[in-house]
Amino acid sequence: ELLVVIAIIGILVGLLLPAVQAAREAARRASCSNNLSQLAIALHQYENSFRVFPAGVIDSKGPISNLPVGYHHSWICAILPYIDQNNAYKILDRKQSIYAAANLKIRKHTISLLQCPSSPIWPSAPVSTYAAIYHDKEAPIDVDNNGLFFLNSFVRAKDVEDGLSHTAMISEKYFDTLDLGWSSGTRASLRNFSRISRNSKDISNYSLPGLDPFARVYQEQNSETMGGDPTDPVDSDMAQEEDFALVEIPPEQWINLNDLEVPAGIQPALYVGGLESFHPTGINVVFGDGAVRFMSDSTDPVVFSKIAHRKDGRLPPNLD
Repeated sequence: ELLVVIAIIGILVGLLLPAVQAAREAARRASCSNNLSQLAIALHQYENSFRVFPAGVIDSKGPISNLPVGYHHSWICAILPYIDQNNAYKILDRKQSIYAAANLKIRKHTISLLQCPSSPIWPSAPVSTYAAIYHDKEAPIDVDNNGLFFLNSFVRAKDVEDGLSHTAMISEKYFDTLDLGWSSGTRASLRNFSRISRNSKDISNYSLPGLDPFARVYQEQNSETMGGDPTDPVDSDMAQEEDFALVEIPPEQWINLNDLEVPAGIQPALYVGGLESFHPTGINVVFGDGAVRFMSDSTDPVVFSKIAHRKDGRLPPNLD
């Protein structure tokens, strides 16, 4: 009788577990949607103050390279005061490159609002799982992109001829060890809307504490001279050595773009990539009017292209 009872309990738990997991994911997806709404509100507050949306990335020339070389201040840097990050905005040295030693604290600063609750990322990683839309297809980040946020864009609301309610503003992305952090206006904070993809790699590995945008520099420079785990974030001595490495080593040596998986015929330095979702069946997208919609993986890619383009002159797609 005891075995029968145990078997029945096991069956009931097996039936209940998927429902519990689905409920938890629904809650995480709702929280993710709220994060995107907050970012949209911040962008509109910026627009109300300056009559333009912030540039996707600021630099003197393009196209933008994935190497940490250049000014590269991202759109997120511009909205820091509007997402309750006033102290970070004060510390940010806007006269220097985002990769300069003076901006080391900003590059290592973590903002929880920028991370999807469904993401397996280690909470202390200074990265964003959200990206602004710069173009409707794969292309280098430059001044002639057709999204809302691109190189030196500063788009006005009236420049969005398709209408803000029909134009995608921000969506989701994965994080990898070549990600330069939320402060960098590269593929780390900008993506095109050519497709929604699922990462073929084991993204659970991204939860390891050592996998942050700058750990590789520290690990390669110190693994032979120091004992212990060079990526352990709880070791204050290690953290100080990492800071030293980031300041002393030229930024162009921080990452190796040969590790970036890119389609044939595209330069790794200029590859940006599409959107990526941690949610099982689709992706959250916030539009220019602040509305957040959950778009299915099965959505026609043509729809993605149309909602990414700010002035293609075509009728808006049916998203219902």
